[in-house]
Amino acid sequence: MLNLSFLKRALIVASPVVVGACALIAPTTIGATTPTTTTPGSTTTTTIAASAMLHPGQSMVLGQDLLNPAGVAYAQFTMKGDFILHNGSLVTWHSKTTNKGGTTITMQLDGNLVMRTATGKVLWASHTSASGNWLELDPLGNLDIFSSGDVLLWTNGKLTTNTASDLGPGQELITGQYLVSLDGSQQVALSSLGAVFEAPLANPGSVGWTSPVAGGTNLYMNPNGDLELRDASNHVLWSTLTANHPGTQLQVLNSGVAQLITPNNVAIWHVSPTTPPMISTALGAKVVSIAESYDQFSKHPVVETPVGSECNPFAKYLGWGTPTYTVGSKSVSCPAGTRSQSWCADFGTWLWKTAGAVSTGLSAWSYSFVQYGLAHNTFKLGALNHPQIGDAIVFGTYNTKDPYSGYGAHVGFVAAVKGNRIQMVSGNWNEAVVLTGFFDPTTSGNGSGYPIIGYISPVKSSSTTSTTTTTTTTPVTTTTLHPAPRGTTSR
Repeated sequence: MLNLSFLKRALIVASPVVVGACALIAPTTIGATTPTTTTPGSTTTTTIAASAMLHPGQSMVLGQDLLNPAGVAYAQFTMKGDFILHNGSLVTWHSKTTNKGGTTITMQLDGNLVMRTATGKVLWASHTSASGNWLELDPLGNLDIFSSGDVLLWTNGKLTTNTASDLGPGQELITGQYLVSLDGSQQVALSSLGAVFEAPLANPGSVGWTSPVAGGTNLYMNPNGDLELRDASNHVLWSTLTANHPGTQLQVLNSGVAQLITPNNVAIWHVSPTTPPMISTALGAKVVSIAESYDQFSKHPVVETPVGSECNPFAKYLGWGTPTYTVGSKSVSCPAGTRSQSWCADFGTWLWKTAGAVSTGLSAWSYSFVQYGLAHNTFKLGALNHPQIGDAIVFGTYNTKDPYSGYGAHVGFVAAVKGNRIQMVSGNWNEAVVLTGFFDPTTSGNGSGYPIIGYISPVKSSSTTSTTTTTTTTPVTTTTLHPAPRGTTSR
């Protein structure tokens, strides 16, 4: 595991294209044990001394070496694709990429030393981005990357500054170290309390986002793609739940967005830098109080009547759905005061509106709650991303390239939080309004097997006038009493 200790403040840079999206000029191959160069305007080939440096835009290919001035140490790009540093008879560092298909090592123009396959896939990178960086094998046998300001950024496989451009696979961030955006304005760091936070460098007190859990001693970029906050015993306290994406790295952009980027440059997780609007705890409590009063076993139970018809009073109140439902080939009228359609979002829209929240933009589609959160900056991506009572919980799929076009399979609402477990209340859960038991949000899906996308906090309406509705449904006994999420749900 690589950490960023020992380090002093150096170049403050980061790039959203650190490991492969940066366009390169045609590299110049240098560093062969017996390299040659062609004199411009002729066909004469001149043998030159072996180089100890790799300048911006230059590359090494299989079988080439860098030699230090004393001739004792050399860095070899072996024919099997491993980059190995030899000091005398000792191997002091290597890239651990044997037989993985590497064909070139390039000192990119963005300052990152990168090994790629013939198809351009990134196998290994130094994670040092700054225009003008170069690689050098020094007289003592160390393999170093220097900035254009002659600051040592990386040596023998380890970053040597307090700041880094990104957090690559297997690297960790400890207290006092931070990732910084390309323009030097934004940071992601580990606070003295052990929480991950994002904030402007010029005003660290203006925190835009913080992890819901503190007490960590390091932020670890697991090679499997999961960003993990760990304690001194190496227990995971919080994570982004993005495993199964090997090679992913953490970056902070000039806008302050902190994101996880795959080797294919696809964002699989992000948090907004802007401080979300203040969410009223009283509003959240009111949402839960109203919702629980309509649970199938409470004083105003709501259950589909008849069961399976999807006839419900919330669709009627909102003017949604149809007045009839189908039985076989026959059209049957819903009971008075109800209309028929999949109604988890009907219940949710009615619930927030009744509690005094803004409901504009919400629809019968559960994913409209994610769109609401994106529009109001109250969306929190991830199953463990700071759920609060009254928050909407959307199950489905999230499109990182176009967050507004994802899929919602069900929407429920946070009724309580206990550690990393939550309790949910939702409509159209086993054909009723149901308050579940506590469950682990990272492993529980709905009946279609969809995971939790994230949480959306309601925004208090400027008008506090509440609207109430009277239900005419009759309680129906079900076989499942307050289940944890598992059963049939709806959009």
